[in-house]
Amino acid sequence: MKRVLLLSVVILTITLFCVLPSQVNPVPLGGKAYYKRPYLPENWWVMEAPECLCGTMCRRNDWVPSLTIGGSLMEDRGVWIFGVSNHEEEGGILHFREYPETECLEHCVGCTPVLYEAEVIYVPYFDEPPVYVPKILSLTYVPPGRYLVTSPSFHISSNVRIWYFYDDGRGPVMDAHLETEDEFYEPPDSTQIVLSITDQYTEKRIQVDTITGKVILPDGTKEEIPSGIWIWNQEEEQYECDWHTIPMEGRYHISVTAKKALYDDANASTTFEVCYGGCITLQFDRNPPIYEEKETVHMTATATDDEGNPVLGISGTVTCGEYPDSDDLEWEEVSPGIFVTSYTPEYAGTYTVEIHPYNQEGVCYVPQTFEFEVKHKGEFSCDIPDGEIDDLVRTYIPYVYFYGGIGEEEKFFPTLAETMLANSTLWRHEPTGDIETSRVEIPEFALETDISGRLEILSRHLTPDHFLDLNHEHCGIDTSLIGKQVNDRHVYCRVDCFGYERKEYIVIQYWFFYIFEDDSLDNEGDWEVVEVLLDGDTRNPLGICISRDDDAEYRLWGEIEKKGVHPTAYVARGSHSMYFSEGTYFSGFGVIDTTSDNGWKGIMSKISSLTNQIWLRFRGNWGFLVGEPDTTHLDTYNIGCWMWGPGPHGPMCQEDIWNHPVEWALNHYHNSPRSIESPYTLFSLSCPADMLITNSAGQRLGLVNGEFIQEIPNAYVQDCDEEDFYIIQGIDQYQVEITGTDEGTFDLVCVTSLWNTTQTIKYKDVPVTASTRAVLILGSDLSLNVDTDLDGTTDFTVLPVSVDLSSNSPIKPLQIGEEMTYELTLTNEGEPSTFLLEADTPLSWSYSLSSETVSLNTGESATVLLRVTSPLDIPVQDYTVRVEATSLEDDDITANMILTASSKAELIPGEITVSPSGEDDIAVTTSVSNMGLLPADNVKIQFFAGSLSGKTLLGEQIVSVPFGAMIPVSIHCSLPDNFYTFYVSVDQDNLIDESSESNNESSIQYLLDRISPEAELFLDVQREDIKVRGVDNLGSVDISIIEENTRNRAIRVYNLTDDAGNTTELTIEIQHAGKEIKAEITRLKYNNQPVPIAENQLKIEYLIEEGQVKKLNQFLLMKDTQVHLIYHRNKGSTEIITNGVKETKQGAFIVILQTQKGTLQYAFEEVYIE
Repeated sequence: MKRVLLLSVVILTITLFCVLPSQVNPVPLGGKAYYKRPYLPENWWVMEAPECLCGTMCRRNDWVPSLTIGGSLMEDRGVWIFGVSNHEEEGGILHFREYPETECLEHCVGCTPVLYEAEVIYVPYFDEPPVYVPKILSLTYVPPGRYLVTSPSFHISSNVRIWYFYDDGRGPVMDAHLETEDEFYEPPDSTQIVLSITDQYTEKRIQVDTITGKVILPDGTKEEIPSGIWIWNQEEEQYECDWHTIPMEGRYHISVTAKKALYDDANASTTFEVCYGGCITLQFDRNPPIYEEKETVHMTATATDDEGNPVLGISGTVTCGEYPDSDDLEWEEVSPGIFVTSYTPEYAGTYTVEIHPYNQEGVCYVPQTFEFEVKHKGEFSCDIPDGEIDDLVRTYIPYVYFYGGIGEEEKFFPTLAETMLANSTLWRHEPTGDIETSRVEIPEFALETDISGRLEILSRHLTPDHFLDLNHEHCGIDTSLIGKQVNDRHVYCRVDCFGYERKEYIVIQYWFFYIFEDDSLDNEGDWEVVEVLLDGDTRNPLGICISRDDDAEYRLWGEIEKKGVHPTAYVARGSHSMYFSEGTYFSGFGVIDTTSDNGWKGIMSKISSLTNQIWLRFRGNWGFLVGEPDTTHLDTYNIGCWMWGPGPHGPMCQEDIWNHPVEWALNHYHNSPRSIESPYTLFSLSCPADMLITNSAGQRLGLVNGEFIQEIPNAYVQDCDEEDFYIIQGIDQYQVEITGTDEGTFDLVCVTSLWNTTQTIKYKDVPVTASTRAVLILGSDLSLNVDTDLDGTTDFTVLPVSVDLSSNSPIKPLQIGEEMTYELTLTNEGEPSTFLLEADTPLSWSYSLSSETVSLNTGESATVLLRVTSPLDIPVQDYTVRVEATSLEDDDITANMILTASSKAELIPGEITVSPSGEDDIAVTTSVSNMGLLPADNVKIQFFAGSLSGKTLLGEQIVSVPFGAMIPVSIHCSLPDNFYTFYVSVDQDNLIDESSESNNESSIQYLLDRISPEAELFLDVQREDIKVRGVDNLGSVDISIIEENTRNRAIRVYNLTDDAGNTTELTIEIQHAGKEIKAEITRLKYNNQPVPIAENQLKIEYLIEEGQVKKLNQFLLMKDTQVHLIYHRNKGSTEIITNGVKETKQGAFIVILQTQKGTLQYAFEEVYIE
C-alpha cells in the first residue's frame, strides 16, 4: 500500500487584531500590526515610469511604478493597502488612479481623476522583522484593478513596499505539499517527486516563480535539484520532477522552497527509504480482523528476505488513523522468522500495523503495512423501514398470561402512563418530610385538563423537589382508575439496533406500565419489560428477556413456550414480575410470586410507540418513599407514592436496559428463579444474628462457627442486604437456633405452605447480644426460648404473633347454583390477637362468613363457617376460593388456605429417583397423586430419558389412582453411562379429564456414571517430581493426596473422585536419589474394590541447570515391555526404544504410565522444554 508523507509550511505575513469591513471610504484604525517581510522578486518593481500609451515617457519623480492588483490570484476580492518607506516622515497620502488603457498619463491629455486615497506611515526597511510594531494610522480598501500610485505630499523612492490583504484582514499564504511516488524503493529504482502549491485562502492550486530543492543522501552528502527540472502539469495542477536513479540503500530526505511575489517562501519536505525486498505475512487471531475497543488483538508475523530465509528480527508500530501518534509493538520470536505480539486498542477506527524486518548485518528490508478494524462497543446502525417495524412489533408481541387462580383475579393490568398523569396533583417535597402542607399552587396545572397541556406545564415547573400524586388520600386508591386500566390494556414498544461482541441485533422492547403494584394499594407505578432479540442480518428471532423487578431472565428462542410465533410470558399476581411458566417462585426479599394460566390471557391489542412520548425523559421515580416526618427527603421528583421504598424509574432511566439492551439480556441468560413447590418452609432472619436450622434427621442448614453448612436437601439461602432467607422444600419439625453476633434486636419470620394452606408466624424485636442463643422448635408450642448468657438455661420466652387456618374438608364436590359450606378452624399459637377473616371467590359468586373477626388468646381455637354459592350458568370445572386470616395487630401475620369446588380428577407426578441396581440395570421410581374429587382409572405413566442424542421412551405402566391416593410406580431399564434428563409423563394423551393439564410432567437431571476414573503417572519436568492426573469418561476428577515420607522414599496415596462419586485409590512408592527418580504403582482400588496390579517401574534420570534441561532419560519397565526414551537437546528430538525397536520423534516427549480397567498401559506425550 502506497503511503504518502506530506509536510506543509504556512507563512503568515501580517496579522491584524481588528475586523476590516469591505468598504470604499477610509477606515481609521487603532491597534497593532505584526510585521514580516514578504518575498518580492527583483523584477516585480518597474524602476522607470511606464511608457505612456501615446508613446511618451513619464519622468516625474513622485510617480510610483505601476502594479497590477487582482487577476486570477485575487479573483473578485479587494485589497487593503499598507505603505512602508525608508523615510522617517510621519505619514503621507497615496493616490490610486486607474491605469489608462486608451488614454495618456496625467501630463498627457485625458488622464483620469483620483479614485482612492490611503494615509500611510513609514517604517525603516529591514531584512529581518523590526523590534517594534508600527502604529496603523489608516487603511483604505481598494477594489481589484490596475492602478497608478502617486503621492503628492512627499517624495517616494524606489524602495517603497506595498503589502496587500484579503478583505478579512489576512495576507496571502502559500501551502506547499511534497510527496514521492512511493515511500520505499528497491535499488536501482528511480523516483518521481510531486509538488503542489496552494493559496491558503482560496484553496486553489497556483504556480510560483521559482522552485529550489535538495536531497540529503543516506551518507549525509547533499545533492541539489535544479530548478529547471520541475515541470508544470496543467491537468493535475502540480509540479513534477523525475529524479535520477537512486544510488544507495538507506533513508533520503528531500526539501524544496517555492517562491512567489507577495508571498513568503513556502517550504516542504518528505522522506523515502531504499531497502531490500522480502516477504512479510501477518495473521490476526480473528478473520476478518474486526475488534471492539479495549479488546486485545493477537498477531503472528512471518518475515523472510528476498531469498526466502528467515530474517533476524522485526520492529513495528501500530497507528490509528484518527490518532496519528504511533505505538511501538514488542515482538517475541517463537521460531526462526516467526514473531508474535499483542496490542489493546483504546479507540475505535482503522489501525495500521507497519512491520520493519532487519538482519544481522543491519540491512533493512521493505516494510509492509496491514490493517485491522476496531468498532465502538455496541456500534451498529441499521435502517428498518417503518412498515417493517410495524410488522416486527406485531409479529413478536408477547402472549401474556395474567393470574386468575385461587379466587384472586389480577386487578391491575398494563395501561397508558397518561392515565396516571391525568389524575395526579403536583406536589413539592419539603426537607421536613411534610407532604400535606407542600402542595404546589399552580392554578394553570389544576385548570388544565388536556394531558399534553399538563405535560407542557409540568416540564416548566419540575424541580428536584416535585412529584406527582394521584388525586386521592395519600397512598390510598382512586377506585375509578381500576375500571379504566382493566378495560384499556396497553403496551408501549421500542425498536432499535445495537451491536454487541461483533454481532448485530435488532431489539424490540415491550414496556408495560401498571398504576398499582399490588392489592395493598400502597405502591403506585410499576414498569416491566419484555425484550425480543433478532439477528440484525437475517431478522430471525434469537431469544427473549423478561423483567422481574430488579432482576431478569433471558432464554433462547428454541427454549421458550410460544403461542404461534408469539413468545409467552406469565405475569405474577400483584408484583407483575414475569416468568416463562406458571408456578410459585421465590424472587428474593421474602417475596413469593405465583403465576397461572387461569386469568386473562392474550396479546395487547393497543400498542403505542415509546420513543415519541412527551414524558419519556422524566428522570424521577414513578413512586414516592413515605417515611416518618423529618426523615424522608428526596433529591429527585416522583410520580405517585410507594409505601416501603422509591418507585421504579421510567424506561429511559433504566440505563442498562435502555442503553445496553443486548448485554443486559445476555448477562441474564438462564438466570432462572427459584421454583417452590408446596409443601415448603421459609425462614427469614434480620441482623444482628446467625441462624442454623436442623431437621428431624439431624441435617443442618446455616452457619456453624462462621462456616456455612448445607446438609438439608432441596434447600438454599438467599442473602438480601440485612436479611437472610432460608427456603426448604418440605415441612418438618425443624429446630431453629439463633446465635447473636452483636447487640440489637432481630425479627424472625417462619412461613409454612402445605398444599392449600399457608401459615406465617413472626417474632418481633427480640433483644440480642453476642452472648445470646435462642431456640425454636416448629410443631411444638412455638415458644422461642432465649438464653442470654449461654449457660444453657432459658432466661425468657417469646411468643409469636401467629394464626393457623385449616379446614376438615378443603375440597368439596361442585354444586352449581347451590350453597356449599366449608368448616374453618382458626388457632392462635402466639400472643393474644384479633384476626380478620376475608374470602376471595370467583366473579359473580356470593359468600358469607359466620364471623368476620375472631379474638383468640394464646392456644385458643375457633370454628367459622364459610358458605359460598355459585351462579347457575357457570360451566362444569374446578373453582377455587381463597380464605385469609390477618392479625389486626400486625398485618404481616397472615394465614391463608385454598378451598376447592371440584368435579374432576387432578393427577400430579411426584419426585423422580434414579438408582443403579446392577452393572447395566437402573431403577427409575416416582409416584402419582390424585388431588381431585374423582378417581382416575387406566392412567398411562410413561418414563423417558433425554440426552444430546434425543429423547428415548424407557417404558410405561397403566395404573388406577383413587381420589386422595398416591400410587408409587417404577421401571427397570438398561442405559449406557451418560448425562441424562429423566422425565415422567402422566396421561400424556389427555384421556383423563383433569382440573389442570399443565402439571402432568416431572423431570430430574442425573449423571449416570458407574465407571471409576483412571490415573496417569508421569514426570513433571518443572517440579522435578512425579505427577498424577485423573481421566474420566464423563466429567472432571478431583484428586486428594496422602503422603508418608522416610528419607528419600515416599509413599503417596492418591484418591481420585469423579462427578458421580466413583473413586479410584492409587498407591505409589517414589524414591529420589540425586538426579534420579524411581516410581512404582503398588496398589489400585476401584470404588474401594482392590484389583491386582502387574509389576512396573518408572525410572527417570535428568539434569537441569539454570532452568534448562541438559539431560533427560526415561525407563519404563512393565510385564513383557521395556521402553527407553532419550532426549537429545542439540537435535531437539527424542529417541524412543520399545523392546529394542528404535524410532525418533521431533521434539521433547515423556512417557505416561496409565491405568486402564485394572491393567497398565503406556503412552507418549510431547512437552515444552527450555
